[in-house]
This record gives sequence, C-alpha cells and structure tokens, in this order.
Amino acid sequence: MDLIDELRKEKTGLKGIISAHLDLITQAINEGYTKQKIFNFLSKKEIIKTEYSYFVKVLNKILIDKNFKEKIPSKSKSDTFKRPKQFKIVDMKDEDFK
Repeated sequence: MDLIDELRKEKTGLKGIISAHLDLITQAINEGYTKQKIFNFLSKKEIIKTEYSYFVKVLNKILIDKNFKEKIPSKSKSDTFKRPKQFKIVDMKDEDFK
C-alpha cells in the first residue's frame, strides 16, 4: 500500500469511524439488528467512545448523505416533482359519526 491508502484508513472522529465501518453497519441494520445493539457492540469493542444519542445522530446523517449520493437524478418527464394532494377542511357534525 502507498501513503495515500494508509492515510485514508486513519480516519479520526466518530464520523470517520462510522464511515470506515459503514458497510458492516448497514449490513447489520438490513439484517434486523437495532442501532442500539450495534452501538453496544462497538462500545464493548472500544471502537467508539461516545453517547448513544450522538452516535445515532451522526449515523443517520451519514446514511442520509449516502442515500442522496447514490441516487443520480434523471431528467425524464416522469421524474418531475408532483405536488402532494391538497385536502379541504370541512366542518363535521355529530350526525357524521352515527
């Protein structure tokens, strides 16, 4: 390995640690393991040293960013933005519930 590969491996901070293990974390989530169990495992192995709430916050941000990067927008007409249905507020009477 060259220097660049070694430097890429040495990611510091929680975001770097999660990014380094992201494939295994997403595989565990897809297999049905909870984020709490994943956090407990990483904590016991002393891979991370943080609170659960901060771990979940960073993990969710990384997963959202990853999903946006994976989706490549296409310019076909079927992918245009569709406005959600609008609902009309009406007065309800007691008779409506009988």
